[in-house]
Amino acid sequence: MINAPPTGDHVGLRQGEVDHSVATAGEVLVLAQPIGTSRCVRQIGDPHRRLQTHLKVKGVEQFLSNVRAAA
Repeated sequence: MINAPPTGDHVGLRQGEVDHSVATAGEVLVLAQPIGTSRCVRQIGDPHRRLQTHLKVKGVEQFLSNVRAAA
């Protein structure tokens, strides 16, 4: 069983560590997709609206694209 970080790593978003949060959530997304954990994929994608304001941060656009593709 995979122990995922809080959905979208909300703690990092609150602290302004968007790049780290997106990297962590992206890793979880990569692990969750092949094993069919749709609930995990949904939870990772939940905070995507909050990330729209951080599109210039490295990795955010790619992460959002990956979330859309996984949905």
